[in-house]
Amino acid sequence: MKITVSALSLNVEDVKASANFVKQYFGFSEEMSTEGLVPLSRPDVGFNLIPEN
Repeated sequence: MKITVSALSLNVEDVKASANFVKQYFGFSEEMSTEGLVPLSRPDVGFNLIPEN
């Protein structure tokens, strides 16, 4: 078995502010956005980051 993608989910109080911080300072991009959940990705790190409440 080869793992190709993993995800790290963070429970945060302000999802939009947290996502904006990660996009601005760490270069992640938003894949989509729903209420309370913003999946972020960056092709060179090997995982998705998901701030959610």
